Amino acid sequence: MNQTESANYGYVSDKTALIKRLHRIEGQVRGIERMVEEERYCIDILTQSKAGATGLEPATSGVTGRRSNQLNYAPAVGAV
Repeated sequence: MNQTESANYGYVSDKTALIKRLHRIEGQVRGIERMVEEERYCIDILTQSKAGATGLEPATSGVTGRRSNQLNYAPAVGAV
């Protein structure tokens, strides 16, 4: 594909919503970092970590879309 061609990936139609979700997750991760710096209670940090991970699942699904069965997960050459 050259520079003038445009790819139509599965997430393109929902790109704005996906970016908004990723920004929200980024904020959660920054909050977790701040909690660690402030040496907050570990259960509070774990709760926030789980919330971030849960928010990331729909974002991942949004990128792969309904075409995930078409993706090629071939192992890298020389992988151990």
